[in-house]
Amino acid sequence: MGFNIKDASAGWLSVAIISMACMGGYAFLIVLSRAPGFNLLFTEQDFFYTALVTHVVLSIVIWFLAFILFVIYNVTADHPTGLIDRAMAACALLGVVFVVATPFTGPAWPQLNNYVPTLNRDLYFTGLAVFFGFATMGVALRTPTLVKALITRGAKYPLAVYGSLAGAGLSLAIGVLCMAIAKSKLGPFSETEIDPRLYYEILFWGGGHVLQFTNTFGVMAGWSLLYTRLSGEKLLSDKVALLALAVM
Repeated sequence: MGFNIKDASAGWLSVAIISMACMGGYAFLIVLSRAPGFNLLFTEQDFFYTALVTHVVLSIVIWFLAFILFVIYNVTADHPTGLIDRAMAACALLGVVFVVATPFTGPAWPQLNNYVPTLNRDLYFTGLAVFFGFATMGVALRTPTLVKALITRGAKYPLAVYGSLAGAGLSLAIGVLCMAIAKSKLGPFSETEIDPRLYYEILFWGGGHVLQFTNTFGVMAGWSLLYTRLSGEKLLSDKVALLALAVM
């Protein structure tokens, strides 16, 4: 998988690697938060759960999606990317920085809801919104190229690769839309009206379910791409791939 450092795929790979590095850092902080003396540095919050939430979001949400974006841009590298494509990755990275920085800006009131556990701070939600928004726009910019490759005979990679990546992009957009609709229906959070855990459970329940399809499409694309590059053959025939994609 060669790529040019000036290509947008390198930008998304950087987002994925930085997310994974920060994820590891927070794993270390989770352990350290139980060490005698260290907890005295964070007397205003339960830093164990704050670090745990940040670690989980970086590892099972941001890292997965950023790597899927990298694969999308990498397999369509024959079609040059422009400044706007690279800007999408840079802006998404800014969202990651906001998420990573949140625990060090004061009490974060962690909530261990499903799919996208939360820190009840504006900076955290700004980071999530920026990342999800620009990841979705990055997919949208590349969708025409994916669709063209999907329907072109003699394309570089098999149907299983292009179809899975197109499915990942579509399900990402649907997942983000579900979250936006849930937010519009729920309105602003008020602790006097609804329990925080329940509020964020509802907020991310539908979109979080759909993002599991995004990750599954990503796995399908990854294994198919890896097999094709190593063996030069298709992991699945186009008919079997089409059936699998239709079931998904």
